[in-house]
Amino acid sequence: MLIEINLLLKGRPAKRRRRAFALPLPRVRGLTLRPTGDPWVLGLVGLVIVLVLGLGYLTWSQVDRRKELAADVQRAVQDSARYGDLIATASQLAARRDTLESRLTVIEEIDRDRYVWAHILDEVARALPEYTWLRGLTETVQDTLLGLRFRIDGNTGNNLALTRFMRDLEASPFIQQVTLVSVEAAQLGQRVVNTFVLEAAYQQPDSTAIRVVPVLAPGE
Repeated sequence: MLIEINLLLKGRPAKRRRRAFALPLPRVRGLTLRPTGDPWVLGLVGLVIVLVLGLGYLTWSQVDRRKELAADVQRAVQDSARYGDLIATASQLAARRDTLESRLTVIEEIDRDRYVWAHILDEVARALPEYTWLRGLTETVQDTLLGLRFRIDGNTGNNLALTRFMRDLEASPFIQQVTLVSVEAAQLGQRVVNTFVLEAAYQQPDSTAIRVVPVLAPGE
């Protein structure tokens, strides 16, 4: 006797096959776009599209930025050239100013020292008392530190006149450091006089001691 076994399960529904993923797209008359396929593949395709679009945007932005930088560089070059001309002009003006200042300094020094001896002679003549006369006035030292020093040789009838002469010289705003070097009695004809030697130094007075007057009157 044979026994038969039915291996098919009756009444159990068969497995349904998984439907493919479908991406809904807008419908166009006469054309229907409805891609189907593996969602991983579709996601990868979308990612590639996004990357391509992103790279395109970055490239476009970099090109635009490069143009802006090129324009900035061009403006900077033009400004540098313009400023270079201005700097060169300013340097030339500064050099010319320095030259004029140096020339003016030389002129002022010459003009300042031009009347030194005129002032000395004028002050010595002003301070010279009666019965006193000079035999010589010579320069002894001319130095930038010590200044100008000079010697006065003269004769006087008495020592009081010599003392007054020295006092008036020291009171002058142009003369300082008046020193008696020597005084001796000497026979001059039938009279006995005192021969003296003085040393003094020139000093630069302040502006109040010098009065400037025009050489020619206005209108002449």
